[in-house]
Amino acid sequence: MEEFCQMVVGFSDTLPALWELFPDRRSCSHENLAKDLLDSTYDAHNALGDVQMLHMLSSQFIGDQLLLRHSFSTSWFQEYTIFLEQKRANLQTFQPLLHSKAVSKGIADKMAASGLQYRHFLLAYQQEGNDGVSNVLMEKF
Repeated sequence: MEEFCQMVVGFSDTLPALWELFPDRRSCSHENLAKDLLDSTYDAHNALGDVQMLHMLSSQFIGDQLLLRHSFSTSWFQEYTIFLEQKRANLQTFQPLLHSKAVSKGIADKMAASGLQYRHFLLAYQQEGNDGVSNVLMEKF
């Protein structure tokens, strides 16, 4: 990964950039954009064709500033990957609550993303009962 990070500075997500550029479009698929904006077609099921079309669309329509607004560094990507792994591990601890429908998937996702695990709630309940659980839920993370 270190060698990769020395060669690649970051990434740009062109889809949100295209949506920002063309907010009234129903679709920002490469195929539709190629047809509508470049009056062109290509083999959309060919990875090389996709890359070439994206390059043509990007170079003709997406300016540097717009591209930068939708870019992120390799270090951010590494940190985000770690965050997602930790969130997934935290979410697994909430399976008993999800299975019993005590909490929704959305709430469990939010708790897991904040760094909480089921054991935190157990400990809070053991120490302070319902007030302990409420205190954990009211904390700002």
